[in-house]
Amino acid sequence: MKKEFRLICKKIKEFEYIVIARHQNSDLDALGSQFALKEWINLNYKGKKVYCIGENHQKYNKLFFPKCDLVDFENQKFLAICLDVNQFNRIDGEDLFKKANYTICIDHHDASGADSFGISYINSKKIACCEILADFILSAKLKKINNNVCKYLFAGISGDSGNFYFEACNANTFKVGAKLLEKGNFNQFKDFHAIVGLDSLEDTKVVHKIFDKITYDQKSGVAYYINNSSELKELGVTAHGANEKIGKFNHIEEYKIIVAASEYEEGLYRCSIRSKSKNVIETVKKYGGGGHKLACGVKELKIEQVESLISELKQL
Repeated sequence: MKKEFRLICKKIKEFEYIVIARHQNSDLDALGSQFALKEWINLNYKGKKVYCIGENHQKYNKLFFPKCDLVDFENQKFLAICLDVNQFNRIDGEDLFKKANYTICIDHHDASGADSFGISYINSKKIACCEILADFILSAKLKKINNNVCKYLFAGISGDSGNFYFEACNANTFKVGAKLLEKGNFNQFKDFHAIVGLDSLEDTKVVHKIFDKITYDQKSGVAYYINNSSELKELGVTAHGANEKIGKFNHIEEYKIIVAASEYEEGLYRCSIRSKSKNVIETVKKYGGGGHKLACGVKELKIEQVESLISELKQL
């Protein structure tokens, strides 16, 4: 990592304009790594113009992170860094990203389908992209780090680890989290969990409505919920918003695998899959998806493919 990080720092020095991207349908890790890196670059490199691109998350960009930047470059040389994603077609802002004079990828997802970047550092053993960045930033020669950098990185690690709950958490995950709390001098509950981790009354009502729609196959332990566009409208949430609720049901003991599928374009569904122990990534890859062995997703599925995916997961 030190070698790659030195090369990344060298490229940051070369460019005045820097665009930082992440995957579509952002989560805490994607946003945390994105805004932490922007903050860190601004602290340690003078005169850089750094932009975080992508759609604003309906909750996180209101309560915790700044709003994303609108960028309109004309014949401008710039460096593009993508975080928490390693495929161009999954980048939120793919068209702009591809116009960059140089590209860098830092990610923790499976690299078997990764695209080609100028510099690529992918470590699927890390539970979060923010853990990779934190390892790097906390040991860097460029020592400037502030409260926001630490909070954003902690948020991403906490988000992707299920608040340090998932099996992939190891000693380093906790060690990095502790260092971020110490250096950032913030309270993990008041300054993070109480802001983005608590559910509103309306949000809780949506969770209960979705729970009532869950189909559970007792023999296989597979549970799933599917929402078409009209059902999403009735719930008052987006496809991404409905699928995000999957984490609420992953804690149910009987659900060995849980699938959320929501229609985001006419006839097309986006699926999120969570598993307690069975490796689901190879099954999901058959449908063009990716992620981790116990947490992954796939988009652009027709309803028949969603049903086929669920059927295959039951066979596991």
